[in-house]
Amino acid sequence: MRSLNAHPKAVEKATVLALNKVGATVRARVIRELRDRFGLQRASVANRLKMRKAHGDSLRVDVVAHPSAPSIAAYSGRQTRDGVLSRAWRRARVYPRTFIPKGRSVALRCRISPMGTG
Repeated sequence: MRSLNAHPKAVEKATVLALNKVGATVRARVIRELRDRFGLQRASVANRLKMRKAHGDSLRVDVVAHPSAPSIAAYSGRQTRDGVLSRAWRRARVYPRTFIPKGRSVALRCRISPMGTG
C-alpha cells in the first residue's frame, strides 16, 4: 500500500472535489428547506443562495444567502382588484393598495396631497 504523503497534490485535489460535492448537497438541502418552509419557488430561492467553492488556496466551502428579503411577488404573487394576493409563509393575504409593475416587484400606491391641504 502506498503512502498518501507521497502524493500531496492528489490528496489536495480529492479533498477539494469532496468538499465541493458536499457543499452542493448542502446548498440543495437548504434550498429545499427554505422552499418548503416559506412557500417560495425553487428558482427564487436558488438565485438568492451562492456557493463559494473550495480550491487549492482555501479548503473551505461557503453557502451565502442574499441579505435582503425577496419581494412579495416572489411568493406566488398576483394582481387582484383589491391589491396583490400573495402566499408568503404559506398564508394567503391581500396587500391593499399594492400592484405589480413590469419588473415583478411590488409597489405601494399612495396619494400625495398638494401642499397646504393636509
